[in-house]
Amino acid sequence: GDGQDDAASADFRTKDGGSGSVFVSPNLNQVPLPTVQSNQPTPDPAKADLSVRIWVDKRVAIVGQLVSYTVTVYNDGGATATNVTVGNEFPNGLQFYSSPNILLYQNGLLSATLPQIAAGQRASFYFTSTVTATGQLIHKVQVMSASPSDPDSTPGNGTFNGEDDTASVDIRAY
Repeated sequence: GDGQDDAASADFRTKDGGSGSVFVSPNLNQVPLPTVQSNQPTPDPAKADLSVRIWVDKRVAIVGQLVSYTVTVYNDGGATATNVTVGNEFPNGLQFYSSPNILLYQNGLLSATLPQIAAGQRASFYFTSTVTATGQLIHKVQVMSASPSDPDSTPGNGTFNGEDDTASVDIRAY
């Protein structure tokens, strides 16, 4: 109960006998913990650090229904990323429908080129697909290319590899 990191305690607070007041610990020796320090390194001013996330407007859909996606690329590095190309792999059962952005769709791969993403900023694009088959449909996205280099990812080296420049989302289609 001294507030140090080598001890633990639990404090259950309940109303005190119907009086409506809350019981407070009488431990006067408790020391507040220090402020949490970031464990993240300072961004390298010569590198861009890209990560990608994907969102979908519904996780369950029926055949023939439209599903809308948002893909966002974040730059947590110290340099502006240029010529960022993002590839979206459509699984069997999803067909590209439309996008308000200028995107290229060919043979099940949707490509988006983002001219630049400044350090500490993000860029997004949107598209809609049509559900054409039942099952679990996994849509995968990854950064395919960018300049300058990324310190913790290799663009275009596949998905499901644990790198932060890839992402996926699944829907259940009935």
